[in-house]
Amino acid sequence: MIIQIPYIDTDNHFAAIMALYDAKSAEYNGIVSIERDNGDMTRNLLKSAHRELYREFIFSLKARLSSSRYVFRDAPELLQMKALSALILPTNRKRLSEFTKKSEATIYRLTERLIDAKIILKKVNHGTQRDYELYLNPEMIPISDYKNEEYNPLLFILKNTTDITIQQALRSICTPCSSILNTLNKKIITENIQEHEVESAVPIVINEQSGTINENTGDSRGSLEDLIALNMPKINTSKKVGVMLNAFGVQIQQNTTPKINTSGNYGQKLQDIRKNEEERTRRYAIMLVEFVISVLFSNRKIYKSEREKAFKFSEYYFKDLNSISSCEIALEQYRERVRLVQSYLEKNTAFNFDNIWPAHYMNPENYSSGFIMTQKWLKKHREYKELQFKTRKIKTEQQMLSYALKRLEQEYRNKSAFVYWRSYLLNKAPGKIQEYEHAALAILQNKSTNKQIV
Repeated sequence: MIIQIPYIDTDNHFAAIMALYDAKSAEYNGIVSIERDNGDMTRNLLKSAHRELYREFIFSLKARLSSSRYVFRDAPELLQMKALSALILPTNRKRLSEFTKKSEATIYRLTERLIDAKIILKKVNHGTQRDYELYLNPEMIPISDYKNEEYNPLLFILKNTTDITIQQALRSICTPCSSILNTLNKKIITENIQEHEVESAVPIVINEQSGTINENTGDSRGSLEDLIALNMPKINTSKKVGVMLNAFGVQIQQNTTPKINTSGNYGQKLQDIRKNEEERTRRYAIMLVEFVISVLFSNRKIYKSEREKAFKFSEYYFKDLNSISSCEIALEQYRERVRLVQSYLEKNTAFNFDNIWPAHYMNPENYSSGFIMTQKWLKKHREYKELQFKTRKIKTEQQMLSYALKRLEQEYRNKSAFVYWRSYLLNKAPGKIQEYEHAALAILQNKSTNKQIV
């Protein structure tokens, strides 16, 4: 794919660019937090200052791409570039220091940590340490094409990237991306794992060639219940007197007493399993909290004690999940819920989020303004997206009116259905509101008449 006249569309794609940064930042902070939790203090977290500097890189790159359309000497290297090729930004610490009002030493430290997080691929010095080129990650910056209006850089990145974090972020923020991968989402994210309150089923792996079905617990050593079952003798359910089967189904004599394994190895295995479960819960709790901080609290300074409290509260959301695959599915759903909260805060600026902090927000007992209150948002959001996908092919206003009346007649139970479809037409076909009200009134009168006859 060749982009003939590249530019960064900050009007439409800036939110997606920063969302991709937040996702990569949360991934990096999760890894660093886990390492620090295990005693390795050699690495530090990405903070709000890194986000501000990355924002400056984006607008500097945008200015360079814009100037390439007018300065002929820059055209050979920038114009007609390949999609997902390295994005090179020539800059220096002095210039960045003037723009960001930070010292050159601070700029250096911030840049090095962004390189460590793979948000910046590399830095190439030229002559001195002050002048250098930054290679920005092209999978995190959608480049549009002035000559090709149909080209969607977000979809192109999604189809060609191998980075799971970027794929998940694009599916959660990009409507066309989520529509194309709608079937994949339904396979990956099941409806039965909405929250820890619902018991998670053991993931099933189906071998299509052989037709066999295997349970996958995500742990090579099996679950705690499986290990206990292997070490307990089976009860004799045979009709034959004097016949007993051991744990492996082999017949043993009546006078032979089955022995339960009480050795130290068995106890050690139990301890190892419990420790693995605790570590797994802690690990996913850390990843969730770091994502929440990167998306909802990116402009605040979060101290270590606040993070620790949030980690502890977040273990609640993973403690009843019994495998790595279940935790992965739950984490992806939680991230999608965080994105919905982010969208809500952007649209409802009157809502004051300043007095809420990560630990209080992740507290499962915070039923007024906590994360636990968003468990119904995801279901409603998916129902809306599914409806949007089904009605996408409806072109004319008359077709939209017919569709709304049909659904009203099928689904009407109370006044909320009437209001819902009226708001639908108000957004899609405002010229059909009066026709809808008259026709809907006739439908409702007909329904009430039928009820009286019955």
